[in-house]
Amino acid sequence: MLLELNQLIKNIYNSDTKINGTSTLRFHILSCLKNPHSKDTRQALFTLQPVAACPAKNEGKGQLGTWKFNQEDIRKALSYMLIMDELPFKFVEDNDWLLHKRIINLVPVCGHKGDYISKTLENCLLGWGLKNVFTVTMDNVGNNNTAIATFKKKLMFWGTDVSRCEYLHMRCIAHVINLVVSDGLKEMSSSVKKVRDCVCYIRNSPSRLKKFKDLIVDAKLGTKKSLCLDVATRWNSTYFMLDTACLFQSIFESYEASDENFRSDMIESIPNFFD
Repeated sequence: MLLELNQLIKNIYNSDTKINGTSTLRFHILSCLKNPHSKDTRQALFTLQPVAACPAKNEGKGQLGTWKFNQEDIRKALSYMLIMDELPFKFVEDNDWLLHKRIINLVPVCGHKGDYISKTLENCLLGWGLKNVFTVTMDNVGNNNTAIATFKKKLMFWGTDVSRCEYLHMRCIAHVINLVVSDGLKEMSSSVKKVRDCVCYIRNSPSRLKKFKDLIVDAKLGTKKSLCLDVATRWNSTYFMLDTACLFQSIFESYEASDENFRSDMIESIPNFFD
């Protein structure tokens, strides 16, 4: 009777969510031999490891070993592969898998200081019931570096720092490319400004633009393109402006030679051969 009572007591687990929590039951699930999901992970499988170097007569032979599935090890190995080889997430999915993006919230930030941004991120996670964050994508400004440093400390305090926050701060590639191109354009800013001023001058008057188009027809360039003016803050539009301007280089020379007002109004703003 005492043995049966003792056995009964062993099967009683304190699991009150306010007093005891659920850790006891969680540990029991992981260690319980009767858990059907733990049997497969506990059972080792035979594997045949190929011999590194073997004579031709021993070809096909290997060393017998054991292997046991571990979900955590597989997850880490898979994450490492995706990061090191820069593979898309869909690499491990089925062929019919489609990427879905969802904007789950737009949150106003009370200030642009790093501490305010970090606190806003923290409040969002707490409101969503999330604490595991792999990456946060931000552009390359100083206050974002401060925000990520503060946010990283919070994740480490929570004990949910995935990959030890090594890849937490992902810098926006679009912003990186924009900074690179903007720095490159600074090296030729005077030439770009000359082209922009000339294009703006011709496009601002219907008669000037018509005369320019007539010169294109007379030159028989065989193109339907026209002058386009860029937006200084959008370097892709600057590319299109320069691309068409290079195409019409001879037309600009003809226009300069035939229009005295263009020569007098623009003076130093007319692109030369070096531009």
